[in-house]
Amino acid sequence: MREDGTLEDVIVGSPLYVAKVVPGSKIVAVDGQNFTIDVLGRALVSTAGEERGPINLRVARGVAENDVHLSYSGGNAIPI
Repeated sequence: MREDGTLEDVIVGSPLYVAKVVPGSKIVAVDGQNFTIDVLGRALVSTAGEERGPINLRVARGVAENDVHLSYSGGNAIPI
């Protein structure tokens, strides 16, 4: 993942893959906040060891933007 949120790769079987997010997509928001690596990191850390519900992402691909809801509880590892 680039610093601007653009995904260079999506790992087969990862939460993003399951959500049908493809390489080249760009994460523009995390749980309603503009994307930064720190915002994403805080959202991931908040999932450690609990079932907190989905992480909500706004993902852009070209001119289209879609909401993606990731079921994730793996803590501070980027689920790409």
